[in-house]
Amino acid sequence: MLTRQLEEPGAGVPSKERLRALAAFQQRVLSHALTFPALQRLVYSTCSLCQEENEDVVQAALQQSSGAFRLAPALPSWPHRGISTFPDAGHCLRASPETTLTGGFFIAVFERVEVPR
Repeated sequence: MLTRQLEEPGAGVPSKERLRALAAFQQRVLSHALTFPALQRLVYSTCSLCQEENEDVVQAALQQSSGAFRLAPALPSWPHRGISTFPDAGHCLRASPETTLTGGFFIAVFERVEVPR
């Protein structure tokens, strides 16, 4: 999304409708991936800085997984963390063009919770 803004001056933030559609698609894909029985770890990453595509999608996926997954710290020494919209959002990583000289991105690491035997 940020690259599009660089390529198309004035493109700005996507419309609310487009953002909802993107987030809904990402939520479906992520939730589906978390149903794979052998999955132990999954990295969710976007090239977006929109909370709707990042923290909101991650929070919904965690809730839908009913405790089967938790967030693991993504690059713990990275200084820029997720927006504190839910517990453990600080385990997520954010990079914005203003502070990291990148195009901007977001990362969350899902880790299967071990079930005691």
